[in-house]
Amino acid sequence: MMRPFIHRWPALSLPRTALAVVAPVVLVAAGCASTPPKCTDEEIATWGTETITRLSPHIAYPTAARQDSLTGLVRLRLLIDETDTVQELTVLESSGHAVLDEAALASARKVAFVAPVCGGRKVPQVANIPINFKLDDQ
Repeated sequence: MMRPFIHRWPALSLPRTALAVVAPVVLVAAGCASTPPKCTDEEIATWGTETITRLSPHIAYPTAARQDSLTGLVRLRLLIDETDTVQELTVLESSGHAVLDEAALASARKVAFVAPVCGGRKVPQVANIPINFKLDDQ
């Protein structure tokens, strides 16, 4: 099993009255049957930035949640295999509001994620993605 890679990116601000912010992402190299090439920090950073770029436009703050002033942080776990297939998408940490948790999952389900290329070949990867649903006035 490979040693875990952990990388954090700055939070993204989305131009909305009510924001859903993708907070810093924590990435962990996934284990697999054969030993994939080791990823450099630069390869992981590039992949993480691309992952956030793909996800950000799909994040939607639910209208009902905004009207009820619901806020919270949802942490998603995303496992992408070397064929660019999402093998796992789960809530690691709930916001405490099912509507926000489901909105985060629904946003991620719309994205065509791509596995990182390390050492010239695609490798499986795990991303722990915090999505912070907050209102502008908070």
